[in-house]
Amino acid sequence: MLAESQLANLYFRTGAALGETLMGIKRRGQHGVLDVQLGGQLRTCLAFERGRLSAVDSPLLFPWSVSLQRGRVNARAIERAQTVSSSALEMLRTLERDGHVSRDDLARLARERVLMALLPLVRAQDSRLRFTVAAPHRNLPRPGVLATELLADADERLARLDGLEAALQPHQRCRLTSGATVVPESLQGLPEQHWNVLTLLSEGLTLAEVARRAVLPWDELTLSVRRLERRGFIRVEASSFAPRAGVRLVPGDFAPHFTLPDVSGRPVSLSAYRHGKLLLTFNRQAGCAFCNPRTQRLIEAYPVLRAAGVEVLSVFGSTVEALQAHVGQLQPPFTLLSDPHDTSHAEYGVGYSLLGFLDPRNLPTMLRGVRMPTFGRATDGELLRMPAEFLIGPGLRIERAHYNAYAADFLPIEDILGWGRAGS
Repeated sequence: MLAESQLANLYFRTGAALGETLMGIKRRGQHGVLDVQLGGQLRTCLAFERGRLSAVDSPLLFPWSVSLQRGRVNARAIERAQTVSSSALEMLRTLERDGHVSRDDLARLARERVLMALLPLVRAQDSRLRFTVAAPHRNLPRPGVLATELLADADERLARLDGLEAALQPHQRCRLTSGATVVPESLQGLPEQHWNVLTLLSEGLTLAEVARRAVLPWDELTLSVRRLERRGFIRVEASSFAPRAGVRLVPGDFAPHFTLPDVSGRPVSLSAYRHGKLLLTFNRQAGCAFCNPRTQRLIEAYPVLRAAGVEVLSVFGSTVEALQAHVGQLQPPFTLLSDPHDTSHAEYGVGYSLLGFLDPRNLPTMLRGVRMPTFGRATDGELLRMPAEFLIGPGLRIERAHYNAYAADFLPIEDILGWGRAGS
C-alpha cells in the first residue's frame, strides 16, 4: 500500500499504479483531487469525498445532454430543460423535478461517465498522477462509488476487446492509406460510425480527440479504428511520444502495435498475428554475425515450431534493400521486417550494451556468423544493440519477454516449443 507521501506525485506505465493509488485513497477515506495526465495531451481529474468519487472531469466526456440522450431520456425534454437552465447542473435538476429522469437514473449515468473517463487510463502508457488534498468537491449528481470498483469494471470492459484494440493509446494518430483515397469503391457499405471516425482521423487528430469529436466511448472508438485498419483504410502510428528508451515490457503487457515493410516492401501489421501464438524477434542489422545464425536456426526449427502452433516474425534495424542483400538470402519461410529507424525496437524497450557486445560467450556464434554468405560489415547503427525475443499469445498479450544479456543470448528452442505446446 502506498504511503501518504507517495500519493503526492506518482509516475506509472500501466494501469497497475493507478489501481494502487485508488486503493490508497479509498483506504484513507481521503478528500482531494487525483490529476491524471497522459503525455501532457489528455488530462483527467477525479475528485474524492471520504474516499468515494464526487466528480470527474475529462476531455473524453460527452456533454451531459448527450449522456442523457444515450440514457434514453426524451430529447425534447432535454432541449426544453437546456433553454431554461444556465448550467448542466440546473438542467439535470429541472429534468428530475419534471419527472423525466430519476435520481437513480442520474446516479447510473454519473457512474457511466466516470467509467468512460477511466477506460483510456486503465492501460495507458507514459502517464503521470498527482493527488492533491482538498476540501470536498460539491457537484450533483455525484457517483458516490468507489473508484476501485469502476477501475475493475473498466478493465473487464477492455478485456472483452481484441488485445490489439485494448492496447491502443489516446495519444496515437493514424494515417490514411491509398485504400481510403484511391479506391473509392472499397469504401462502399462502410457504416456511418466508421465514416465519421475515418473523416476525423484524416484531420490528423489523436484518438482521444477523435473519441470526443465523434461522441464515442473509448472502447467503441478502438473497435472502429481497428476495423478500419483491417480493411486497409488507415495505418496506426506506433507512438506520438518520444521513444521510451530502456522501458522494458513484461508478461501481461499488450504487444505495442506496428506496421513495417517486409523484404518485398509489402506492409505487414502485427494485428495479422493476433489469433495465434507468435515468436517475435528483434534483431540487429541485416548482416549481423549474431542474428543471422539465429535466423538460420529458426529456419531449421520452423517445421516443429509450426507443428507446436508457433509462428515467427523477425524485425531487423535495416532497410528493405539491406534485408534483400543479406539475411533475406536465407529465404526464411517466415516474415522478415525492416525498421531502419528502430521505432519498434524503442517501443519494445530493446536497448544497447557495450558489455553485452564484448561478452566472450558471443564468440562461437560470431565465428559462425562471419563465415555465412549473408554477413555484412555495415552496422546500420546497431553495433551495440542487444537482440530481444517475445512469446506473444492470442490477443497479442506478452507471455514472456526475453532481453538478451549478451548478443548471442537467445531463447532456447526447447523453451519456445514447450510454450507452444502448452495448452494445445
